[in-house]
Amino acid sequence: MKKISRLFVLFFVVIVFSPAASQERKAAFPARDFASVRPLLCDSETMDELKAAGRKCELNEFTVRAEDLNEDGTPEWLFYGPSGVCGAHGNCPLNIVASQRSKYVLLGKGCNGENCLGLGNAVGSEVLKSTHNGYRDLQIATDAGSFYWSKNVYQWDGTAYKALKGSTTYYLYEQTADRLRKVTKERWDACMKGGKRCF
Repeated sequence: MKKISRLFVLFFVVIVFSPAASQERKAAFPARDFASVRPLLCDSETMDELKAAGRKCELNEFTVRAEDLNEDGTPEWLFYGPSGVCGAHGNCPLNIVASQRSKYVLLGKGCNGENCLGLGNAVGSEVLKSTHNGYRDLQIATDAGSFYWSKNVYQWDGTAYKALKGSTTYYLYEQTADRLRKVTKERWDACMKGGKRCF
């Protein structure tokens, strides 16, 4: 009986106090704060699109990740969505919300151009250990058609996250292993065009 009790206590400690578990608890965006964030995430054009699709701008329509990008002890929030305006393969508008002086702001607001961070897929995207101008780099994934993926590195330039030239890497979804497999651009192109030389 003592052995079973010890095992239960050990299980409880591992599950409740493990870094993964605490990270999951930390990652829940406060629902009470969403009203102040909604206008940042859903402008009038987005609201029109959502209305046409019969969807709303609600917290449960987003995939949200908490990441301390500037390592100040307070998380920034990566909002993928809302789902009503995401593409068929899960590529969504990606906005980063930060808490500054007791209010929420969008990081990189007003950045225009094709190298600005705008779209991403929560699947396959990650925050890197490297930093630029006080913020960690991001590797953002996009899905070009279920089996065909690419990832770009974005670096903070002091005002916005922008794509690092030449950082694109290519992946094919390996169904039998349920993973993205990194391949050359040539192989990615060949597979995408004719389904040949995929693996």
